[in-house]
Amino acid sequence: MAKQLLKGPIKYLIKMKKKNKYRKIRERIDAVILRKQKKSFSNIGDELGHPPSWAHQWYERYLEAGIEGLFNLSKSGQPKKLDEDFEAGFIGRLANGPLESDGVTSWNSVIIQNILMSEYGASYSISGVKNLLRRLGFSYTKPRPKHEKNDPNAMKTWREETLPAFYDEVQSENPKKKIEVWYQDEARFGEKTRINSTWQLKGAKNEVVKQLGFRTTYLYGAVNPLTGQHSGFVCDECSTEVTNIYLDPMRISIFGI
Repeated sequence: MAKQLLKGPIKYLIKMKKKNKYRKIRERIDAVILRKQKKSFSNIGDELGHPPSWAHQWYERYLEAGIEGLFNLSKSGQPKKLDEDFEAGFIGRLANGPLESDGVTSWNSVIIQNILMSEYGASYSISGVKNLLRRLGFSYTKPRPKHEKNDPNAMKTWREETLPAFYDEVQSENPKKKIEVWYQDEARFGEKTRINSTWQLKGAKNEVVKQLGFRTTYLYGAVNPLTGQHSGFVCDECSTEVTNIYLDPMRISIFGI
């Protein structure tokens, strides 16, 4: 007797979801129910804490094999790898960064291994995960830090509107002078060192000297990105007064003012 594909209306799915047999796939059943209620995959993902590709994947599996298709595929024999049809969705899942429900801020091999199994039913070893990621164009890099108050829109407005308008205003007030744009900033250097992790034999003593000093110094710098001209200044204090001490001789030596 051919295996029956268990499909049905929303009331049927709600009834099946309550059965103990389907307890492990209740969230996937919820995704199918929401889709039947005409919700988009994006809305389903937001509501259930998964990317849209996850909702789309399990709804397609439901259409192909009914409610039984929402179970992970059998693990007997050779472990199933990521289906080519799901690669684009998987790439997007990682490229868009972790979701709040992932509970992390960056990816590592173990987390990705769990995602492959839980969301795509694909079993990989850690080395297999790394090989897959390399094949798909990923590399293991350290993220560039970004300030919490970073505002891309404000920076774009400053770069495209505020700065050009200010430049034109200064040029109009000084028609016989050449206007140059310089960028200036300060950086602090201290004595506290950072200790990184390293591979070490179990039980072996592992100690390194850690600086715990409290002295700091500041490096002031300015540069003209068009000409490459630059200027530097080192001081143990950072204040408006020190900044002016730095800028005054630079104005004289470079601009003659």
